Amino acid sequence: MQVKICGVCRPEDAAVVSEAGADCIGVILAPGSRRTLGLDDARAVLAPARHLTKVGVFVDAPFDTVAHAVSHLGLDVVQLHGNESPEDVARLKQLAVVWKAIRVKEPDDVTAAAEAYVAADALLLDAWHPAQAGGTGIALDWQAIAGQRNRIRPPLRLVLAGGLTPDNVAAAARVVRPDVVDVSSGVETAPGIKSAERIHAFIAAAHSALASPTES
Repeated sequence: MQVKICGVCRPEDAAVVSEAGADCIGVILAPGSRRTLGLDDARAVLAPARHLTKVGVFVDAPFDTVAHAVSHLGLDVVQLHGNESPEDVARLKQLAVVWKAIRVKEPDDVTAAAEAYVAADALLLDAWHPAQAGGTGIALDWQAIAGQRNRIRPPLRLVLAGGLTPDNVAAAARVVRPDVVDVSSGVETAPGIKSAERIHAFIAAAHSALASPTES
């Protein structure tokens, strides 16, 4: 299981993410978030973590906008949080690995997304919010989602987000068995300001789940 720290806004935080042992680092490139970065700022943020998998977060961005960001930042993954169609996903795979985020309102949403987005490389499960595309800090119902886990089969991967913290990530990972756990606000002291202590604690807790028995 890999660990992604998302919504990183400062180079010094990216350096902590790298040093602490994360696998992936994410920057928000969609307008309207308190953590949104322009391309030049995002490039500076990602510089201390060049060896990590670099993820750019987009919401209904035009193809050319995503292509420019992938080229400018050297993104490995594009993470889509809007109403992108399966056709959009297939086209964007020309540029990078594609993670399609879905806001889970009902457990069956997971099955429907797995069937619709067969072109995606991963599904990212986030908590339902009627207005916000992500980053709400609202936790998912992990027990409900666990019943859908077997519907997501290789090569499709599962990324678990939504309200994860150093205190609950191990339990969530044991229940859902994701390929990647993803956190943003759960390791912050304020929007866009990461806590080195919480980043280290989150990664340690996530790794501890690997050594723990799977919950039934």
